[in-house]
Amino acid sequence: KDILEDFLRFAGRLKLDLEPVNINDLIDQVIDFFAPQAGAGQIDLRPQLDPDLAVITADAGLLKQALLNLLINATHAMTDARQKDVRHGGADELFIRTERKRSIGEEQVHIHVIDTGPGMSNEVSAKAFQPYFSTKRRGTGLGLPTARRIIEEHGGTLSAHPVPGRGTDFTISLPATPGPEIQSTAS
Repeated sequence: KDILEDFLRFAGRLKLDLEPVNINDLIDQVIDFFAPQAGAGQIDLRPQLDPDLAVITADAGLLKQALLNLLINATHAMTDARQKDVRHGGADELFIRTERKRSIGEEQVHIHVIDTGPGMSNEVSAKAFQPYFSTKRRGTGLGLPTARRIIEEHGGTLSAHPVPGRGTDFTISLPATPGPEIQSTAS
């Protein structure tokens, strides 16, 4: 049933409900929601939020889903590494960092989800965003592809930057340029 529901979410059309979104407020909400699960895994959530972040045009519900997928994967990677005594970067801290960047003449908002788990091998990293690929015994392999699809529908990118034995930095890059509806309400 879970696999079928994940597949339908992944395969279905995404209809974005765009609105002005304060990314830091959205992340605070996700952290509040996810904190009990992180605590159960003995993971300390460490937000590092840029106070000068732009408000962007986005679908808040879908962005929360993408972030939760990343947080869940990071928590599983860290708790598994700790339980199996796999080399890791501490396996007890999960950083969520925001920053504003300029890339190719465009303002962007970057959200980093950085775990201190075992990192990914080159082989796993190359397949991480492929549908149905999972390193977890009961994983559906749709969490990361779904998260990437959500971010791409917003005109952004989702990339993984693993350091084997130390952790992985999943980076979401979203356009920071406000849409017309935000510009008109800001006047």
